[in-house]
Amino acid sequence: MNSTATAEPRAHRSFRARATALIVATIAAAGITLGGAVPAFAAADVTNPTSDYTVQKGGLWTFVATGFNANKTVTIKLDGTTTLTEGIGTRTTDGSGNLTGTTRVKIPAGTSTGAHTLVFTDNGSPAASKTVNISVQAAPAATVTVAATGTRGNSFSISGSGWSHPTLASGSRIAIKIDEGAYSRVSGILNGNATIWAIVDADVDGNFSTTITLPSGATSGTHGSSPAFPTGSHSLRFLSGSLHPGGGDQPRTVLSSTFNVTS
Repeated sequence: MNSTATAEPRAHRSFRARATALIVATIAAAGITLGGAVPAFAAADVTNPTSDYTVQKGGLWTFVATGFNANKTVTIKLDGTTTLTEGIGTRTTDGSGNLTGTTRVKIPAGTSTGAHTLVFTDNGSPAASKTVNISVQAAPAATVTVAATGTRGNSFSISGSGWSHPTLASGSRIAIKIDEGAYSRVSGILNGNATIWAIVDADVDGNFSTTITLPSGATSGTHGSSPAFPTGSHSLRFLSGSLHPGGGDQPRTVLSSTFNVTS
């Protein structure tokens, strides 16, 4: 059985949500037809989609663009003013004026909730341009889930959601401390901080699911700690902000539920 903890409202809001409202759109010179919210990246994976123009703050809006000028660069602007450069996929049309594959554009985490527009314009002469109306919703708070029990020196399951970078198309880099940093690594110190027991990277949608190795209970060796890690009740602190190599990540701190450790 797993237990779940959510972030405190004050400082742990995720500015980059899991893309729970992915949108598959066809943007053509004659008009726009819209697919729907789907748990897939590629339009080819979608069957019987329903219309949905909703995306979360910091989320990725997925679309298929067609009908632009051939071999041109498509610029996407939020509300016609802010150029959106972060995302996944190509922004250059092929010889038929289409963006090949499926492209995702990142909605900045600082975008206000409510109605907005995305303006797609290529650099042809004359330029082809289309406007899509979207609705931006608040992002969920970061959460973590840890296993209810663990064994010293063995793998321990952890997962989380809502850990996404506010401006870059990547997940957060997350430091993990045991019992608020009470136990330090004695070898393999991470990021110059011995109290960081592990570091994990969330995926592009802000999710992670992995294992870490708990301290062995010894005061030496690969998984040794100072002081020695005892059996009993423990917790993990998850932190993001300063570790991301691209900088500018959202500072968050989430405390897990307690779990029991045996020998």
